[in-house]
Amino acid sequence: IWLLNPGSAHQTPLQLASQMFSLTPAEQKVLGLLQAGHAPKSIAAQLHIELTTVRSQLSNILHKTSTSRQQELLQLLAAFPSP
Repeated sequence: IWLLNPGSAHQTPLQLASQMFSLTPAEQKVLGLLQAGHAPKSIAAQLHIELTTVRSQLSNILHKTSTSRQQELLQLLAAFPSP
């Protein structure tokens, strides 16, 4: 169960998750592209960063959200209310 601030009703699930789990701006970008269906290799190309950087950021996101797989992470994100 999550208790959300009523003022957060206009925020996207990505924004809510970023705040709740203290994601960095770089982690938020990676998560947003992952949510949009991009694979890590594609994310690296779009952000002009190394694949190892994407994997490191993804590992940090999984740790912060207490998830262990990308699919589990995306299911968690889908559980957040949409505006």
